Amino acid sequence: MELIEYNLEDELFDKYNLKVLEAVPNRKVFSILTDKGEKYLKKIDYPIKELYFIYNSLEYIRKSFNRVVSFYPAKNGEIYTNYKGKNYVILNKIEGREGSFLNPVDILYMTSAIMELHSASSGLKEVLRKALWKETGQEL
Repeated sequence: MELIEYNLEDELFDKYNLKVLEAVPNRKVFSILTDKGEKYLKKIDYPIKELYFIYNSLEYIRKSFNRVVSFYPAKNGEIYTNYKGKNYVILNKIEGREGSFLNPVDILYMTSAIMELHSASSGLKEVLRKALWKETGQEL
């Protein structure tokens, strides 16, 4: 996905009640500084059903591990918005830094965080299995 395909118009950000002060390309998203803090703008190119799968999984994990990305809702309460035929999400920035596999302290911190994340996801598969069965009658 090319960043050139993004619409960075005020009307898009109005749907989120945000005023953008600065937008900087960052890999496949834009880092945006807004009147409500630092965020990420991401254009999604997959079905909305998959977006909700991601959202619901993160919300489940967040119950016991809050160091995961969260969605900034649009004015209408949705986690995404459609603007000029393209779907966008805005994510709240979480503080962090890139770890180094050459630094033993970083390795200890990263492995501990991965263990916490894994523990927080315990039970998620069963929740997803029940949701899929309820929605489609299919097994996971």
